[in-house]
Amino acid sequence: MEVTAGTLAAKAAGPVAARLVSKLFTAPAGAGLVDNPVRIAGRLTFKGEKRTLAEKDIQRLVSTLVKRTVESMPREVSSAVTGEQDAVADRLTRTLLVLGEIDMDDVQAVQLGYEQFAAELRRAAPRAALSLSASGEAMYESLLELSCLHILQFFSQRSSFIQRTQLEQFRAIAAQARQIDLLLDRIPSRDRADVSFERDYAEAVRADHGKVRIFGLDLGRAHGRGWNLDTAYLTLEATSSRESDAGDPEILAGEHGPSSASRHDRRERIDQLLADKSRILLRGQAGAGKSTLIQWLAVGAATGSFAEELSALNHRVPFVLRLRKMSRQGILQPRPSQFLEVDDCLRADSQPDGWADRVLRAGRALLLVDGLDEIPPFERDEAKEWMARLLELYPRTLTLVTVRPSAVPVGWLDEWNFEELSLCSMNAEDRELFVERWHRAAQTVSETDGTALEAARERQELTRLRDALLRTLGTSPDLSALADSPLLCGMICALHREWDGTLPKRRMDVYRAALSMLLVRRDQQRRVGASEGMRLAEEEQLAMLQRIASWLVLNGRVEGEKSHAEGQMARLLPTLPEVERQCTPQDAFNHLLNRTGLLRETSVDTFDFIHRTFQDYLAAKEFKEERNFGLLSSKAGDDQWADVIRMAVGHCDPNDRSQLMKEILDRGDSVEEAEEKRRIHLLLGSCLPYASRLDGEVRKAVLSRVGKSLPPRAQEWLQYAMVGEQILPELRKFAAEHTDWGWLPSTAVQAAGSDSLPLLRDLMSVCSSRMRTRIAHQWHNFDTATFASEILSGRDLSSVQVDVGNVEQLAEIPSLGPVETLICNSSIPQRELSSHLLRSRVSWLVLGDNQVVSDISFLGDMPDLCSVTIFGCPRVGDLSPLAGIGLGSLYLDRLGAEVDCGTVMGIARGIDQLRNLGMQMPSLRGLTGMSPIPQVEQLLLYGVRSYEDVGLILQAFPAITRLFIQLKDPCDPLDLSPLAVRPELDLDIPSAGTAGIEVLGRENFPDARLSLDPPDAS
Repeated sequence: MEVTAGTLAAKAAGPVAARLVSKLFTAPAGAGLVDNPVRIAGRLTFKGEKRTLAEKDIQRLVSTLVKRTVESMPREVSSAVTGEQDAVADRLTRTLLVLGEIDMDDVQAVQLGYEQFAAELRRAAPRAALSLSASGEAMYESLLELSCLHILQFFSQRSSFIQRTQLEQFRAIAAQARQIDLLLDRIPSRDRADVSFERDYAEAVRADHGKVRIFGLDLGRAHGRGWNLDTAYLTLEATSSRESDAGDPEILAGEHGPSSASRHDRRERIDQLLADKSRILLRGQAGAGKSTLIQWLAVGAATGSFAEELSALNHRVPFVLRLRKMSRQGILQPRPSQFLEVDDCLRADSQPDGWADRVLRAGRALLLVDGLDEIPPFERDEAKEWMARLLELYPRTLTLVTVRPSAVPVGWLDEWNFEELSLCSMNAEDRELFVERWHRAAQTVSETDGTALEAARERQELTRLRDALLRTLGTSPDLSALADSPLLCGMICALHREWDGTLPKRRMDVYRAALSMLLVRRDQQRRVGASEGMRLAEEEQLAMLQRIASWLVLNGRVEGEKSHAEGQMARLLPTLPEVERQCTPQDAFNHLLNRTGLLRETSVDTFDFIHRTFQDYLAAKEFKEERNFGLLSSKAGDDQWADVIRMAVGHCDPNDRSQLMKEILDRGDSVEEAEEKRRIHLLLGSCLPYASRLDGEVRKAVLSRVGKSLPPRAQEWLQYAMVGEQILPELRKFAAEHTDWGWLPSTAVQAAGSDSLPLLRDLMSVCSSRMRTRIAHQWHNFDTATFASEILSGRDLSSVQVDVGNVEQLAEIPSLGPVETLICNSSIPQRELSSHLLRSRVSWLVLGDNQVVSDISFLGDMPDLCSVTIFGCPRVGDLSPLAGIGLGSLYLDRLGAEVDCGTVMGIARGIDQLRNLGMQMPSLRGLTGMSPIPQVEQLLLYGVRSYEDVGLILQAFPAITRLFIQLKDPCDPLDLSPLAVRPELDLDIPSAGTAGIEVLGRENFPDARLSLDPPDAS
């Protein structure tokens, strides 16, 4: 369908597309041979003062283009898009309108080519084509590329383009020559063998890690082929694992600087959080996407495909080390030359001698260590020792380690400066995008596996199911909470399709139904009868899988040897006479491996379950059926058994469930070691959502133990959230008896979702402004209007920090009265910012990570404004509007290229009331010759790479009493001696302690006034 639509669009709609493009752009004046050529946005006829086209005009032009295309199609082709013409036109109009946000000129656009230029437009409008059918999407894609082709043709035919292209080429050649000279000086020498091998290795990384399984999409195939990460990967959100005083304005601007404004206690996209970190311990629940993230990072780094935040990882050399493989091979402390071997890389034998060592020495490596929780505790200590030695020898190695939440204590890798992040559950937007992609992929399967008529019917059915599932998830909080991870969301999509629109309501029921679908329906859908001469019932297959899963869990393994599994089959088959009559133990295991879709080969001799969740579920079922309650209670303090125990509770009938939980309660009460007691009680609390029916006294006893263990320690709040809504009374009781509970709002919302609103509303009326800020941070988890009316409206927000992430939230701000600090950390359009902020009473405004705002003149009309923070706004270049505002605090970082320290200081010098100033300062030498600014008392310098002469700071800012310096990639010694003339100065240079550089002159400052370590956010 795509080829047909594209060909017809090109032939029939070409003249219409050409007329559309000619109306979109104005003709240039002059030869265009200027140093700063006009950006594409400046040539549009629907932007600026002299606009000639309105949005409705563009829509009319696009509608004509779509109509001509459809009219030229044969009836059997056009029928597939009947009813979607308006939708396609609307999506294409929406995409073309983002031309005004593309930051490039016509030369750059033509150099990209029409396909890459179309990709830039898609990136600027990523959700434009969502909800279209496969046929509608194919038509949209064809017309978008056709439009881009004509846009570039329009550019290239102008005389000014030809002349300026020659000039640009000359400049580019000269610039490349200079860059090559610099690179030759900076990049360590590598011979041709290294370069050639790295090219081959990048291909191997893509082959080994470039595909991901999507549950439910390979049921009709003999072997799941996997789906390209490019289309299947979903960028999830994460939080910093340490709670901090995110609401404290002084910390907001002082301790961390504006680029970190409100980072703690916030969900952010994982790529944004990874961007400025070099060592990370990433925690995540089963199925949260940890291993898929490892694959995505490896492929993106190897192929150099990252954009924006992660571009610094491009062409780093990824080393993927899965600890379970290393454990199986008995190599938990591999040498660099063994990295590819332990990853089973087929290129391992062809790597040049010493290549891995050279990569690590040069600081070009990306070390990705997956599955710390998948090896026994004693092996974790061995792996930890190995990582410490490796990073001491190669300190510039970027490192990411993944682990389940409770497998290692908080701060386990603090000694080596690891930062901890936790993957969040999927939000509503993530779920919607996942459901869209799942059904789109399912349509692709149907188009390749059936006839054209069958494929058309299947597309129509999948569209109906997709829309129905999205409606269900949008109206059912319980079901949407269940679809909280990619694994579970994939299961729900598959079951919804399998059960024709109906769904199970409990997590255990989802697992049970998914297993049944794999064991029974998979071969039925493939029309496979008795395989290998065997016909096995679901119960018999479950019994064999349970035996293998329980054997793996008992031995602390997630990967097993086939010979051991066959041994388990030999011992089990006498209890399954129908199976024993049909096959040998080897045949039985091969059937499970080849037919169930639950096991996969990891090497010639080894296997594992397709996901550890299935292993834990089946093992728990085996232990429950064998009534191994003593075994389960004895393992309650072992984090590797936590999911098994939770699922065993879910498998039990009410009587057995009460008995099992009583035994675990007794175990927890009897242990003397406080930490183990705490772990066991928390585990019991997390079992409650799996216990739909439970003796009341047992439930009461469990909640009592959980309540007594409050407050959580650092990241433990996520474990308390696993108790579910039943923890709300314990949280309410704790809040009534304590005043400091910054962790509580996050815990309540994560545990109970919308059911936590009454608790938050009651607390908002009685708590301190610091705690009200914590509650306000939860706005993004709720319906905008509901949270505003029930939680924020009518409250005293004059000393509260409020975050807004979209236009809908911003529109509520004027009705809330005075707000101390408002943080807008997203690309909210210029018009909406000025419209709503001019009607708001905000004291401190933070504009961050906004790729579209350019004009900040509206700030001068905000009557209550006294502090401004702007960071990550690359189109903001004119700071003159700030000069007329009586600001007491001003913090600026990562703005337009034309903004340097001289620009900022020129503005600051004219603001008499200014006492606090923050700015980007790549080199302290930039202060040379600057006229002093005597009114500034607190100074923050961000991104300082060159810091030879700190004495220049006092010359430019003679009255400062507090100095914060954020060093960027420090390696040279830092000499504080020139600041010794001001011993009363408070100095905060956290990156100096993190990097471990030599600090001279520190003896001149009392310890109370000098901080070289990151703030303790725990």
